[in-house]
Amino acid sequence: LAWEKRAADPLIDLSFLTRRSTLEPLCIAFSLYCAYRMSLYFLPIYLSEILSVPPFMGGVIMSGGAVICVVCSPLSGIWMERKGMPGIRSLLILSGLFGLLSGGVMMAAPFLGNLPAIGISLLLLNLMFGLGSTGVYGFYYATVPRDQAGMAGGIMETVIEFACLMSISCVQVCFTSGIAVMGDGSISVSTILEGSTPGVQAIYLLSLLFGLSILLLSRRIRG
Repeated sequence: LAWEKRAADPLIDLSFLTRRSTLEPLCIAFSLYCAYRMSLYFLPIYLSEILSVPPFMGGVIMSGGAVICVVCSPLSGIWMERKGMPGIRSLLILSGLFGLLSGGVMMAAPFLGNLPAIGISLLLLNLMFGLGSTGVYGFYYATVPRDQAGMAGGIMETVIEFACLMSISCVQVCFTSGIAVMGDGSISVSTILEGSTPGVQAIYLLSLLFGLSILLLSRRIRG
């Protein structure tokens, strides 16, 4: 950062990162990708190791949810092109709502049942991502100057990659901490089923909070 401030022709215009119009979509992108990747990293482990779902069935469950993104993303792009910024705002608000619901459903898994909760949560999660990923790119590139689009794209991709790395850390810390709390410091096979509950709750509390941040930031968008 010190070098970039002194350089005659800096690679990154640091003033670009202080604009509200730039920071808001970057924060939405971070929340969106972190919430989505946390579930993608965690649910296969939860299905196979905790619920003892056969690997083939676990793959079917995870792949079935991904089809929703394949359908939602192009439809969201068409909606965005027709409606402009108000359409982008509505996509992102819906994305935040679905993220909230996805996290809430998994937190209610002890009451709903684990497999039903996972199915509903995956549906909502993929709706969140299918709508939000299209919307956040539209929002971002609609607000950045055209002559800085290349730099802007690099910054967006860096934020997304950082979110993906952070999501792995969140899963590891929450899940293992939850087992340690319930297992009295021991992570044994005999206690993992009972002991995983706090970790699962913590992961989806984070997911719920990321959904809330998407919703609150999206409501600030002006059409």
